Amino acid sequence: MLAKPSPFAMQTSLNFVRLLVALSIVFAALPGVAAETLADANSAKAAATRYSNQSGGVGVVISYGTQNSVTAEALGESFGKEIKRRGHQSQYFVVNGDHVGVGITFRIGEWDSGWLTIENAAAEMDTIIEKAAVQQRIVFLEARMKESRAKLIEKYGENYLEEMEKRFVENERR
Repeated sequence: MLAKPSPFAMQTSLNFVRLLVALSIVFAALPGVAAETLADANSAKAAATRYSNQSGGVGVVISYGTQNSVTAEALGESFGKEIKRRGHQSQYFVVNGDHVGVGITFRIGEWDSGWLTIENAAAEMDTIIEKAAVQQRIVFLEARMKESRAKLIEKYGENYLEEMEKRFVENERR
């Protein structure tokens, strides 16, 4: 469960939403800026999770319904710019729906923010960035572990764990 945003966070999110509406005019004229449009929310969430696990970035899923004053592309680009401004990568995935309004969910590794309104998504940006920093570190450490494992295999062969265990036991006996 997410904590209730502070008045400062709510004002910041209101300003962010105003910026989104203003930017929608600019982005509406740009062809093909959507990262990827998928058939359903589960596919979009899976793609966003894959992206996050591979890159350490934030997958942003936008469920875009009807009666919106801002385009899905403007939302994706605006959230992407804010995430990038705070030092992280992101990619957005759009799902078109027949519901009224927009739902946004952030995927960071296997974590899912749950569906948020535009205002709540903007208000939760600090939490999203904190989680993104952890995910970025996890992806970095996993890459280092793979690299280390490859070096161990190169040096000791496929059964390097057995070789390492033998060496450990020998050292303990000394």
